[in-house]
Amino acid sequence: MTVKPGYELGHLIGADCADGTVGRNYVSLVVNDESFAERYAACLTAATGLPARLEAVSRPSGYLQRDVPGFRVRVVSSTSPTC
Repeated sequence: MTVKPGYELGHLIGADCADGTVGRNYVSLVVNDESFAERYAACLTAATGLPARLEAVSRPSGYLQRDVPGFRVRVVSSTSPTC
């Protein structure tokens, strides 16, 4: 996997730092706004070449005391990072 620097990588890093999850071989983001999830997925694909897609999910809200809808973008790679 080759990571391309530019706007897309900056958007990806910013979103992950703000609200994402990064593991050894995956990145994941769950948000309420579908258009934000779509932009994140597009930037993820542009920056890494990995195919990203949206998945509708629901998750519990402690504040609202009920499940709330959202959108998840998650990509798992079998390639180990070389940092």
